[in-house]
Amino acid sequence: MRNETDVVDVQAKGDEKAESLKTIGWISYLLHLIVAVAAVVPGAQVGVGILLIALIIDLIKKDDAAGTWQASHFSWRIRSVIWAAVLY
Repeated sequence: MRNETDVVDVQAKGDEKAESLKTIGWISYLLHLIVAVAAVVPGAQVGVGILLIALIIDLIKKDDAAGTWQASHFSWRIRSVIWAAVLY
């Protein structure tokens, strides 16, 4: 019978990278949400600065996400900001 001390919780390095990218993705999506909500709230002027921060984060971390399922999310967020800028 095994002791609880015999069990070791091990995560692969790739899992740590995936979790880090997932956290960064959540932060970026949260920043986009703040911008979207501020766009419909009268007098809210947080849009451009926060959107640029989200864009910079996504541009920096895009290469880290290459080859993962998160790469498409980084590309989508970058394209969304570029399209928003062009249409604005």
